[in-house]
Amino acid sequence: MKRPHSHNSIRKKKQQQPTPKRRKLSYLANHLLIFEIDQSFSVKSKKKEYDCFICTLEYLKIIDPQTAETLRAFIEEENRGVTVHQMLNILKLKLKKADIKEELVTFESIQYIFDLLKPSTATIIGLLESSGDTGHIVLLAKDSYGRVGIIDPQASYMCMHQECEKYIQPYRQQPIIIFTSKH
Repeated sequence: MKRPHSHNSIRKKKQQQPTPKRRKLSYLANHLLIFEIDQSFSVKSKKKEYDCFICTLEYLKIIDPQTAETLRAFIEEENRGVTVHQMLNILKLKLKKADIKEELVTFESIQYIFDLLKPSTATIIGLLESSGDTGHIVLLAKDSYGRVGIIDPQASYMCMHQECEKYIQPYRQQPIIIFTSKH
C-alpha cells in the first residue's frame, strides 16, 4: 500500500520575503541615500545583461568607467547580477559609510520618495519582479525644474512621472528596495 506524502516535502517552499515597512516621510527624510545628479551625463560604456546596478553607480559618478568595466567582467563571469549584499558592500566602500543598509518598503512609498527629492537629486531603488528573486536597479529622480521621474541608466531611458506608469507596471505588486544611512 502506498503511503501518502505531504506536498510540502516534495515542493520546495518559496522563501518568504520580509514584510515591507511602511516608512514615514520623516524617517525617509533623515535616512534615505540621496545623490546629486548631472542630467547631461550618460553611461557610454557597453552594457551587459545584468549590469543595472553598475550602470547606476556609473551614472551617479560613484564609480569611474574603468571600475565599471572591472565589475562588468565579474558579473559576466558569474552570469548574474550583483546581489543586494554585494551592492551594500560596494556602497559602503565607495561612500565611506559603514551604516548603509537596505530596506524593503511598500511600492506606494515611491510617492514619498519623490516628495523628498530636491531638484537635481536622485536615489537608488530596486524594483522586484513578481518572483521576488530578481529585480532591476533604477533611480528615482527630480530634474532641475522639479519634475519627477525614473532614470534607467542601463537602458539609457528616462520617463517623467505620468509616462512611467507603463514602465513600473510589472513591479507594482512587489515591495521596493531602498538604501538608507544615518546621515
